[in-house]
Amino acid sequence: SFDFANTSLGDEGEESLLLPDRWVAFTLDPDLPGLFGAFYARTAPGPGSTACLRCLTQLAGVRRSVFPSSEAQGAWIRSLLQEAIAVLQNETWRQSSNNCLQTCQMLGRLRKAFPLPMLTASERYKEWVHLTADFTGRCFGSQPVAASGHQFLLLKFWSGLTLSQFHFKGLLDSGMEAYAPGLVRAFIQTRLELAAADPQALAEGLQEQDTLMGLLEPLAVLVRSAHDQVCPWLQATALGLQRQWCAAVQAGSAGRPLAVLDAQLAWLAYVIGSVLGHTPLQSP
Repeated sequence: SFDFANTSLGDEGEESLLLPDRWVAFTLDPDLPGLFGAFYARTAPGPGSTACLRCLTQLAGVRRSVFPSSEAQGAWIRSLLQEAIAVLQNETWRQSSNNCLQTCQMLGRLRKAFPLPMLTASERYKEWVHLTADFTGRCFGSQPVAASGHQFLLLKFWSGLTLSQFHFKGLLDSGMEAYAPGLVRAFIQTRLELAAADPQALAEGLQEQDTLMGLLEPLAVLVRSAHDQVCPWLQATALGLQRQWCAAVQAGSAGRPLAVLDAQLAWLAYVIGSVLGHTPLQSP
């Protein structure tokens, strides 16, 4: 059975998974993730594919201490990254919100389960992080505001990579410098577009403080990590909207056009406030 009923979380919480002794030898077979990956490819986007993603997420959390050698652990990471790449290339997640959410969880578990040096040492890392960035940008644009869990998990993923990169003083080539500016702009822009389509939905989202802060805190990490590239764009966007708002007020506009600008400016005010109020980057 692969229901993981007899497993338990380790001292590191969800980042590690303790296995029964009789499971260890079988579970550490680098071909095992491929079994679930193949079944996912055959069943997506059906409910069976979601179960496969859950299994891959669990396998990504196998406790590092069970590996007999660094070579065995490297082979395991390579196998997991390979299956994650296959999942990201299989765009059936667009047809299943459950699969999209589970993919976000799988990516987060991979990031937390292994230190950044182990991930970047794999020859599959660059392809994995590139596809993850592409998935993130499209997920930001395709998921409704109600699906904030998707955005939260992805922002946490990227902020975690950023903090890990900072911890290693830039000695590792994580690729964050290339991806962070575009991801920040994509997330902020999708919220501005949401305000244009449904200003009331965004306004209501700003009232949910816990959810809002859950999004803004990791976003602030990304903005600060790419300050020189992001802040000029953020400033220009805010000033442009401010000019539009002033012109609308002077012209006596009311109703929906002004409500859209109000919502967009309110969103940017929260973003800028979170960046200004965020503590300097610290290692995790």
